[in-house]
Amino acid sequence: MRSAVAKLGKDPKLIEPLVPVDLVVDHSVQVDYAGVGNALQQNMQKEFERNQARYQFLKWGMQAFDSFKVVPPGIGIVHQINLEYLAKGVLEKDGVYYPDTLVGTDSHTTMINGIGVVGWGVGGIEAEAGMLGQPVYFLTPDVVGMHLTGALREGVTATDLVLHCTEMLRAAKVVGKFVEYHGEGATNLPLTDRATIANMAPEYGATMGFFPIDEETCRYLQATGRTDEQVDAFRNYFQAQGMFGIPGKDECVYSQVLDLNLADVQPGVAGPKRPQDRINLPELKQTFEALFQKPVSESGYNKTQAELGKRYPINGAGNGAGDLGHGDVLIAAITSCTNTSNPSVMLAAGLLAKKAVEKGLTIRPAVKASLGPGSRVVTAYLQKTDLQQYLDKLGFNLVGYGCTTCIGNSGPLDPKIEEVVTTNDLITASVLSGNRNFEAHNPLWNDISSSTGNLYEWDTASTYIQDPPFFEGFGLEPGTISTITGARPLAVLGDSVTTDHISPAGAIKPTSPAGQYLQENGVAVQDFNSYGSRRGNDKVMTRGTFANVRIKNLMVPGTEGGLTKYYANGGPGEQMDIYVAAVKYQSAGVPLVVLAGQEYGTGSSRDWAAKGTSLLGVQAVIAQSFERIHRSNLVGMGVLPCQFKEGTTTQTLNLEGNETFDVVGFDANLQPQQDATLVIHRAGGETRDVPVTVRIDTPIEIEYYRHGGILQYVLRQLIAQA
Repeated sequence: MRSAVAKLGKDPKLIEPLVPVDLVVDHSVQVDYAGVGNALQQNMQKEFERNQARYQFLKWGMQAFDSFKVVPPGIGIVHQINLEYLAKGVLEKDGVYYPDTLVGTDSHTTMINGIGVVGWGVGGIEAEAGMLGQPVYFLTPDVVGMHLTGALREGVTATDLVLHCTEMLRAAKVVGKFVEYHGEGATNLPLTDRATIANMAPEYGATMGFFPIDEETCRYLQATGRTDEQVDAFRNYFQAQGMFGIPGKDECVYSQVLDLNLADVQPGVAGPKRPQDRINLPELKQTFEALFQKPVSESGYNKTQAELGKRYPINGAGNGAGDLGHGDVLIAAITSCTNTSNPSVMLAAGLLAKKAVEKGLTIRPAVKASLGPGSRVVTAYLQKTDLQQYLDKLGFNLVGYGCTTCIGNSGPLDPKIEEVVTTNDLITASVLSGNRNFEAHNPLWNDISSSTGNLYEWDTASTYIQDPPFFEGFGLEPGTISTITGARPLAVLGDSVTTDHISPAGAIKPTSPAGQYLQENGVAVQDFNSYGSRRGNDKVMTRGTFANVRIKNLMVPGTEGGLTKYYANGGPGEQMDIYVAAVKYQSAGVPLVVLAGQEYGTGSSRDWAAKGTSLLGVQAVIAQSFERIHRSNLVGMGVLPCQFKEGTTTQTLNLEGNETFDVVGFDANLQPQQDATLVIHRAGGETRDVPVTVRIDTPIEIEYYRHGGILQYVLRQLIAQA
């Protein structure tokens, strides 16, 4: 934005965060080294080698912006750092006290609801606008009361509880709603258990999973190093407002009330594809065997019973590696903000490791084990209780402080093991403590050098940081709202397509368009790093959008991965990578649409899921329903979200992918949530009109869409006020 302002001859300092901004570097670490005593040092060294260009950029930002602070790599996961250190609870300015609130660029920002701070995840696009003084707009939500009674039984953990809540709340359809926990059961939960439940609000679909403030909240703030003065101000403020204490049954009026007796919660695991598909622990074997044989259309693996017992030797992977078969665990990771913030489950892991070691148990060599705590506090108490040594003996050595396996940064397996898995199409497993199963400064930071000044000096040769094309051709006049005609489908997708499916995430395949681009620019495969680490390069990220290895485009039945069919000049359709097809369509001036089922864009906020969609030339996404953040992000990037009416799906429309589409029935006077028409032109000449709802929900979003995106709108506002 500063570069765009400078090109218009204005002062770059016009762009400055108007609210305090903390950036925690926690997504860069990758588990290259595990099972050894110096894994932390080796992984951090590799992290700094890979991310030199990114860290130079961040250090430039620290000196260029007045209200921008960076928590360097190797400190911890943003949500745990936020809980233990950054959150203030109550703020004061010019003698006026007001409650601490937050928006974060990660959906699990809701973890802070555990200490009574109102906050939730937004897309990076919306957050950038918020930094520049733009209000965060949203429709007034329903508030669902979750009434808790009783207590957890012995052996049942906070993890079991949050999976139970996730299953219940998904079934109750709380997407876009606030959830407030209340009742005696909520009052008796430790703060860390509350934070665990609040953390997973995006998994159950809620905007917030809120616990009101009480004396337990104050105790936690005191125990994590907040001063007596801060804690007293926090308590006194909320007592004065009449908002101190967790409500009992019937003390508040909620839109809907759900009841849960904590004694009913059983030990369980999240299902293999979605967190809400909870499996009671004793039923795990039979559930796996059933899914093993179910067709892919029913979320199964489409294998036969005869294949289940087959074993395949691991050749050349060393003594003791043995063989592999379906259902084998290959990754065991203690990681993620959901659980590593909670001493009860972390100490339980340490005690379990102690008992295992004392009984002579070991982990088979084929399993890659790792421990990636959410902050250094975890290391302190595991060492103080003398439990870390037992985790080390089992191979759960400390590998880093940050997000690892949850976001696909588990690092590579032994090549010989990978070869057996891929050659024989094995259905293997990872066991992790994460929240999803979708598919003093570190001296290294101080050594990073960077440029100075108000404008960043872009390096056109960098494969990490590029000046993005979002402001190409930017002018002071907004665009116009007009209908979409003659669009081709880039993808026709099913239900529960997550932002991890859409957005570039995890490892970069050498044969993918992004992998080929990097190799063409002199980057060796071993230096690819992850998509997350290269998010500052639009050329990598656009090539990786819709490139997830498990995404299923119904236009290309029987396949997985970022494939589509390209239609031109009445031809039969040519199968190719989604990115390649998008480039061809853009060069021909053909607009694109994406069609999908329910819960489109579920999962983390991942702004590149919307940025990449826009840069591929997609002008509209038509789905049965949208997850809150992704819908907002699409509007923020100038992409039109439309929703099918109840009963209409891509299946009932019998789409083949060779159709063309118009989205009509609106003009420059577009209104929030107004009806429009999707016109389907079939290859045989038949035309069908399908009513849809335009999911631009508020008047301000109309303006964002008119301007081509939220950042363009904000930049024009700032220049006009200068």
